[in-house]
Amino acid sequence: MNQLKKKLKQSKKLSFAEALLNTVLGYIINIFAQMVIFPLFGIEITLKQNLLIGIIFFVISIVRGYIIRRIFNKIKNVHNSSRGNKSS
Repeated sequence: MNQLKKKLKQSKKLSFAEALLNTVLGYIINIFAQMVIFPLFGIEITLKQNLLIGIIFFVISIVRGYIIRRIFNKIKNVHNSSRGNKSS
């Protein structure tokens, strides 16, 4: 049973990889979206500024995604541990 729990547990490295992939794809989509949406609101910026804004949010998003994934992994592990202790 413990081996099964270990296999289901997501490693920190995999959590980071998931957060990174999700954020890279989001960055690419958002750069194009900003180029369309910003002018609709009267916001005119250069491509360089657009990319820089995207990079700032990219870093914030990676950190946020990683932290949320680790929190949910911890909650899942605590939940599974408490269920395992009740059946013992």
